[in-house]
Formats: sequence, structure tokens, C-alpha cells
Amino acid sequence: AFLIVLSSCDKEDDHDHEHEHGGDKVYEYHAHIHSPSSTTKILGDTLIISVEYESHTGEPVHHVNVVMHQKDDASVVVFDEPNEAHVHGAYGKHTFEKTLILTGENGISAHKDYTIKASVWGASEGVELIEEKVSFHVHEN
Repeated sequence: AFLIVLSSCDKEDDHDHEHEHGGDKVYEYHAHIHSPSSTTKILGDTLIISVEYESHTGEPVHHVNVVMHQKDDASVVVFDEPNEAHVHGAYGKHTFEKTLILTGENGISAHKDYTIKASVWGASEGVELIEEKVSFHVHEN
């Protein structure tokens, strides 16, 4: 029972989702972007976003984010999820999957390059922050 108490994460007492799990944790996080690839896309395509997050030490995956922006202007963000970064993926794993149709309505323009950045970090902001990026071009259909 003692081990269960040590590995549990009490969200009810923690409204801002910042956790203190001890300063000696080592996460060795990785963010693996399985999709999309860097191949050219066509306006109107359905973009499958698939990211696997993991801790090579088996610690929980506490926080994740996937953001997509224009490559030459990071302030033009067209995708930013999940709404709540705190996911607390047990057993050192968390998978994020979403689809996005590449249309003007979704902020996508033809003849532009876009970057997807997948981020993962520990119990507190910036702890062992790891980022992985993939960029691609969008052609007109």
C-alpha cells in the first residue's frame, strides 16, 4: 500500500496541476512524432497527428503539448492541444492522436511551410522539457 501512495497523484488538492513528487525524479522523456511526416501535403488533406510520449525510466508522463504553427512565423498558431497539458500518463507512456483537415477555415494556407512541435515535461513547468519537431510544406490542391 505504501508504494501505491508514493506513485499516486492527487488532483483534487491540486487545482493548478503542479505536483511536487520529489526533486530526485529522473524522467528521461522522449516525444516520438509518428505522424505527420515531412513529406509535402495538399490543401484539403486530412492530417493525422500521432505522438507517442514516454519516460525511459518508467516515471509518469506528466505534461504534454502539440502545437502547429507557420514555420516562418511561430506566432501564427493553427493547432494547440490538448487543452489541459496535465495528462499524467501512467507506466511512463502517453499517446496523443488527433486529425486536422488542412483548410483555410482551420488556418492553413497553400504555399506555406508548417512546423509541428511535440513537447513533454515533468511535474513542474519546464522540468526535463523535451521538444521534437517536424516541418512540411502545403501545396494548393
